[in-house]
Amino acid sequence: MILWAFVLAALLAQGERPRFTSEGPASIEGIVVVAGTSQPIAGATMELTGIAPRTVEGSSNVARGVISVSVRESETDGRVLSFTAITRSDGTFEFSNVPPGPNYQLIAIHFPEYLAAQYGQRVPSVPGRAIDLGPGERLKALRIEMTPAANISGVVVDSRGQPMRNVPVELRRPWYFEGWRLLVDWNQVIGRVRGVGKSNRAARSVTNIRGEFAFSGLAPAQYYIRTSFTDEENEEPINLHAGATISNLQIISPVSRRQTITGTVIGENGRFEPSARLTLYRLNAAPIDATTQIADFEERGQFAFSVPSPGKYALIAEGGGRSSHSRAYKEIAVSDSDLNVIVQLVAPFSIPGGVTYEGNPPAEDRQSGPMLVSLYPTAAGVEKVATARLPSGNGSFILEDVTIGPYRVEVSPILKTPPNLFVPPSLERAYVKSVRLAGRDVLNGGLRLESPTNGPIEVVISANGGSLSGQVLDSRGKPVPHVITVLVPNAPRRSRGDLYKYVATDDVGRYQLNGVAPGDYKLFAWERVEEGAWQDPQFLKLFEALGSAVRISEGSRGTADTKLILAWN
Repeated sequence: MILWAFVLAALLAQGERPRFTSEGPASIEGIVVVAGTSQPIAGATMELTGIAPRTVEGSSNVARGVISVSVRESETDGRVLSFTAITRSDGTFEFSNVPPGPNYQLIAIHFPEYLAAQYGQRVPSVPGRAIDLGPGERLKALRIEMTPAANISGVVVDSRGQPMRNVPVELRRPWYFEGWRLLVDWNQVIGRVRGVGKSNRAARSVTNIRGEFAFSGLAPAQYYIRTSFTDEENEEPINLHAGATISNLQIISPVSRRQTITGTVIGENGRFEPSARLTLYRLNAAPIDATTQIADFEERGQFAFSVPSPGKYALIAEGGGRSSHSRAYKEIAVSDSDLNVIVQLVAPFSIPGGVTYEGNPPAEDRQSGPMLVSLYPTAAGVEKVATARLPSGNGSFILEDVTIGPYRVEVSPILKTPPNLFVPPSLERAYVKSVRLAGRDVLNGGLRLESPTNGPIEVVISANGGSLSGQVLDSRGKPVPHVITVLVPNAPRRSRGDLYKYVATDDVGRYQLNGVAPGDYKLFAWERVEEGAWQDPQFLKLFEALGSAVRISEGSRGTADTKLILAWN
């Protein structure tokens, strides 16, 4: 009360009266148009929502030597304020008698012809901005752009061309993990992923009596069709642009051609292994999303699989009893005929190694700890090998309990897939220059262990990596803040996930990338992109011509600006 008296006295001394939120309602006027044009959209539903604001009402009485102030406040009760309008034939709309307050949200809806749009939204699915309304304020000429929605339709038939009824068909957006493109829901994945569920299911349909399916109201994006018989490894994406209609899709259910894989498991001692466990995985499946099959096992090491379709598979055998730590890994190609194979169990073994530092060895960071070297499996069912600590100077290490299978070598925190975004300052310029096993390059081509090896792993780490900095510019040449900037290696090295460097631009549109291995790259900056999509060849081919070519030399401090790639429309 005392505070209000002082405020009122100060205002009266200036010949003014106090202004309260009850001075009058606000209003909003605007127009809705097709994105990128001035074409108006009639019949769009406009929704203005907010939270009931706190109101302050007051009165005053001034007499000789007396100032009397009466104030009444009411806190918001959390009620949602909602107003609706329909755009006219010229695309205009109006809201009147709106209580003043902050954080109003204005949304336009015209489904299924257009995607829902929010005021201040640059592209679909990116949040817009709130509207603050002062007492009596009249906002005019607000503009909302709506993106035309797209449509997909087609038919599912069997191998004879006959329509298939009641077939579930899903439209999927890919997501990415450690360089793998995944079409499953995050909450379907167990083991190495921790999260609260992430679905990439954009739409779902079921075929009718004529085998037809349809999806409408779709955002422009890259999609994949998924059915119970989809071969995801060889599936081509659907590149859908704003307002497009694709109506000629035909999905053919393949003829079921189950093949039989039989074989024998040989133990470490050269005898039949009677209690091994065998598992079959689709080759090239993401390790966290691999459909498995377990073999029927018989006496004298005999086993049998029934395979649903031809293709490439990885066969993994685990020993039983005293050989429980022994393993076998064999890649097989299943064609139109049955297959008989022999697999031999191999006991775990050790691989010695050594590290050489070019330049001054980095000081150990107290928070991140020492650098670690490990073998990371690149196939489902292969176990991760325990890590080894690298010495702080030139020296040796040893990897224990290694099992056969395909791997990539990782040196944490500077050689990982995807690259580590939190490298300590002492390692910012460092990069792994080479990794060789028994004189053979395994950094670029990967490491495939088929038997115990006598040769050492030799790691060379350089402290003189290159760096690249610059700005991301829009079509007017102005810097763009807070967009993802990605350095992509040239085509021959794109299987190396550690070479993809990325960072968000700062408040003035600048980026800085350190510890870059020498070589040729392309620089991209996307207005909107799913993290990791740049490692997907199907995605990257859409934008290949829009990247800026750069060359990084050892120790170089390069600069390069690049143009912003607008969100897909």
